[in-house]
Amino acid sequence: MYKGRQYRSRLEARWASFFDLVGWRFEYEPYDLPGWIPDFAIYNHEDQEMLVEVKPYSTIEEFSKTESQIHNALREGDKEECEILLLGVSIKEEGYSIGFPSLGWLMYYTPEDVEFTSMPCSEAVFNCYNGEWGFYSGEGSWDDRITGKYDGNRYVHPPTSNEVLKLWNEAANITQWKSPRKRRRRY
Repeated sequence: MYKGRQYRSRLEARWASFFDLVGWRFEYEPYDLPGWIPDFAIYNHEDQEMLVEVKPYSTIEEFSKTESQIHNALREGDKEECEILLLGVSIKEEGYSIGFPSLGWLMYYTPEDVEFTSMPCSEAVFNCYNGEWGFYSGEGSWDDRITGKYDGNRYVHPPTSNEVLKLWNEAANITQWKSPRKRRRRY
């Protein structure tokens, strides 16, 4: 339970708390697609959505188990091209490809991918410019997916691992399970 909403897992609640801490607008389980319910939609500065899948995984290889399910659901649901943010059990203090903190992986979907093998995927690297939190792709476009700012204007400023871990741990504290109070027996 987080902010009066029952989440399907504590991990999803923790990510919701984290989104609030970094100031991202989001919606939980925004809609059903054939065979897949996105866990979240997060919205950028232009109100465009990005779908989010949360799983108790630590590596991108583990997400490959659900890749075809997501792809088929998007195609059958007549979704346009979009990026899907894949989030696991924690943030990465130093991303695999770039060396900066990352929150997960970005997967790119296009309906033209009739012969599905694997959707292009890259790390989602944290960005924090003037207190505005976002993220960009570790490979390819360095446009910040939340703020819209991009590297061509020197707006890419990965935060330190300590800054990110502080927020991630705070999200854990906020969503920590709390035992119901024991009733006092009156004699």
